Amino acid sequence: QPEFLNPLFLRIVCESLQRANVRVLPNDLHGISNVIQLSIESNNQDIAERLDFDPREDHVGNAVRALATRMAELNRGDLSWSDAKDIVDVIWPSQTREQSLFYHLIRNGVLVEDHAFDPEDGAPVNTIRFAFQRVTDHLRARALIEGLDISGIHEAFEEGGSLSPLVADVDAVCASRGVLAELSILIPENFARCELVDYAPNDESRAELLTVVVDGLTWRAPSSVTDYTTCLV
Repeated sequence: QPEFLNPLFLRIVCESLQRANVRVLPNDLHGISNVIQLSIESNNQDIAERLDFDPREDHVGNAVRALATRMAELNRGDLSWSDAKDIVDVIWPSQTREQSLFYHLIRNGVLVEDHAFDPEDGAPVNTIRFAFQRVTDHLRARALIEGLDISGIHEAFEEGGSLSPLVADVDAVCASRGVLAELSILIPENFARCELVDYAPNDESRAELLTVVVDGLTWRAPSSVTDYTTCLV
């Protein structure tokens, strides 16, 4: 599997397997979507033991999805520290640091504390982001298509739709390339015979999106690479 040559991919896999106390690589572990899901599940299991909640409640997964949804709404790769904590505290309220889900997400490396500057007054701001940019882009992309069916994804890319600004022209594609790279993986994995390039509004955008699709092929679940995909590339 060529994706295992990527250090980021390999690190996420190894850390997830270690937390899950698994010593043999699962045969069905293909693609970035499955690896990120494995990471979320293993962290959920680990933190559930420390905070004494039932892993089936999936508080880690719920927190990650809520944070990614807010990032997608703001079109940002980070959140202010206070906003991120407020979002997580809704899912698992706590008065103490040791019982805080937010603290344990940072401790486990799911979230990273960082610093940025306020665009209005230049003041330093404490921020929270996911540990890796690729993970951030993937979770934001997943949030953008959450709850959509195949007709919904078509409508979202139509003129005036929620996703149409991402592919409006070549400049837009370049500016949103990280999220589009993850959409090029998630769309065919979740919607049969659909590829990101199908939603290009013009030839220039289509050519740029085709390179995004090709670059993402090795990160996809094998079942999502169809005869239609082969015809495109």
